[in-house]
Amino acid sequence: ILCRSVFNDKNKFVAIEGIVRDVTERKQSEDALRKSEETLARITGAISDIIYSVNGTTGEFEYLSPAFEKTLGYTQADIHSLGGRWPFLLSVIDGDDPGERDPVTNDMRRRSLTTIPVWERWWKCKDGTRRFIEDYSVPIYDGDRLVRVDGVLRDITDRRLAEEEVEKERILLR
Repeated sequence: ILCRSVFNDKNKFVAIEGIVRDVTERKQSEDALRKSEETLARITGAISDIIYSVNGTTGEFEYLSPAFEKTLGYTQADIHSLGGRWPFLLSVIDGDDPGERDPVTNDMRRRSLTTIPVWERWWKCKDGTRRFIEDYSVPIYDGDRLVRVDGVLRDITDRRLAEEEVEKERILLR
């Protein structure tokens, strides 16, 4: 409601003029969005896989599901304290340099990437343990511009350890 007082030429109050705008549809949309966000938060909070989103321009995490901290022990503050996403990844991913994914990111930016390779690496957890993590990501475009990369990190440590045991037994049987 927008309103104003109206006075006559003798500065005597004579009326109130106003404009009333029906905001019912906007309020319903806001409520629907809030409910949708609450539902998404409940779902992602219950999933053991880590769901993430990376800004296509800055390369920084825009979203990390609660499973990130549950699985690896790190918070967004930990990532920021190490200087951002790339310095963080360089400090926690064992073995090959995660920077090797830069060509993949560049291909995503050029829209020349038709499939996203699944990437598996050992990650150092905050408590010093290690988890074998599978990374599957999907580029999101607006026209030719890479907007973000959404993905899932899955802890496949148990599977990896079982595969290593099978390989050890196979070697012993030779």
